[in-house]
Amino acid sequence: MLWIIILLEMLAGGLAAKGAGDLWRARNASAEQFNGAKTFAILRCGVAVIIWFGIFSAVGGAYFQMWQTEAGAGVNHQAFWFSVQHGLILLIINSADR
Repeated sequence: MLWIIILLEMLAGGLAAKGAGDLWRARNASAEQFNGAKTFAILRCGVAVIIWFGIFSAVGGAYFQMWQTEAGAGVNHQAFWFSVQHGLILLIINSADR
């Protein structure tokens, strides 16, 4: 599971770099072109939500019962906040520009 998390984090980093580059290049383009350049940034946020909510909160918290230990409860709490932050960023990026 550790390797899956590491690989997904690397994927998220690569998608973030590609998404940021695409958005930077489209910053002076039309709204339609800028909205089209959001694909990789949206994918990055989706992968991050899968990592922090899906793996850490759902799998780690429920299946492995990480919430039962002091260290696990702290990780579960932080994973929740990371997933909320990435979800909010996803909503902002996914909103249409005019």
